[in-house]
Amino acid sequence: MSREPLWHEVSMVLHVHSRYSDGRGTVADIMAAARAADVDVLWLTDHDTEAARHDPGEGYWGGALLLVGLEVTPPQNHYLALGGTGVPNRHRPFAQFTAEAAAQGHLGFVAHPDDPGNPVLKLPSYRWADREGDAYTGLEIWNHLSQWMRSVQGVGSGIGALRHPFRGSERPTAATLALWDRLGQRRRVVGVAGVDAHAVVLGRPPLGVVVFPYRVSFNTVRTHALTSAPLSRGADWRADRAQVLDALAAGRVQCVSGQGGGFPKGFRFWASRGERVWAMGEEAPWQPGITLTVESPCPVQLVVLRDGVVAARHEGVAWAGVAETPGVWRVEAARPSGRRWVPFVVTNPVYLRAPSQPPATLRL
Repeated sequence: MSREPLWHEVSMVLHVHSRYSDGRGTVADIMAAARAADVDVLWLTDHDTEAARHDPGEGYWGGALLLVGLEVTPPQNHYLALGGTGVPNRHRPFAQFTAEAAAQGHLGFVAHPDDPGNPVLKLPSYRWADREGDAYTGLEIWNHLSQWMRSVQGVGSGIGALRHPFRGSERPTAATLALWDRLGQRRRVVGVAGVDAHAVVLGRPPLGVVVFPYRVSFNTVRTHALTSAPLSRGADWRADRAQVLDALAAGRVQCVSGQGGGFPKGFRFWASRGERVWAMGEEAPWQPGITLTVESPCPVQLVVLRDGVVAARHEGVAWAGVAETPGVWRVEAARPSGRRWVPFVVTNPVYLRAPSQPPATLRL
């Protein structure tokens, strides 16, 4: 069995709004919260503007790297555009503005694709309704705020939900995971986690309540990227930016939850055969004898899935099995928190392609 190459893990917060759109905080407020939460990279994605790219500009704030993208916000079909330059025209159909974003050099992720809205909060649905076009890089498979808001059904449940940041957002929704699994059978679709942080205030000062402070949001869900070299931590932020974008484009990322306490690094999933190794996000022709391997920094309950169907379960800090059939293989893991197990990691898949894909079997 081959070992995976040495990757360097980067803990990123995606999908954050500032005063440049409908967020409460300044960029300085947000980056102070990012440093306090031990975030490596923060992507600011204000609605339909890259203003923060010019003021204050991208770069390091202490040990945290600020990168500026944007969220394209038509009435539905919201879209995170990262890494390019330019603001796509949100008044065009989805296929057109996503192609425009790609031409501007952006990676693109459909935001909160199954968002239902909330009548109690008078919020419309921002779901992915127009699915024409194929220019997107991936999906936001885990959105903290969109999922949390579903638990608010009135004043009482709203007050209760404010005390429990993970209520409703403990794991990605079944609908989004099922969609992701279906799309992945056709082509690589990168899954990411976003916080959708605004730190908005409900009510009037001084009695208003912040939902949620940035630091609280930043400790809910993150996207961990595997880069080929460690970040410079300030010496060359442009090179660090390029490394992060490379990992996002390749699907060499995994979604990590903080509900079990912090964001430990070191969880790995890969495929190998002989000396050949395939990382998350890579596609390869299926052949007999490909081994799937998982390593974890802590004890976990693993679920190994092929095309969205459970193929194996295991408990421990390591697992390996042979993929007897082609498919889109990924892993979900839970870790202990007190007396229960809570969701911890959702990996991106390794895509083992073949013209036909019969039901999965796995030799353990």
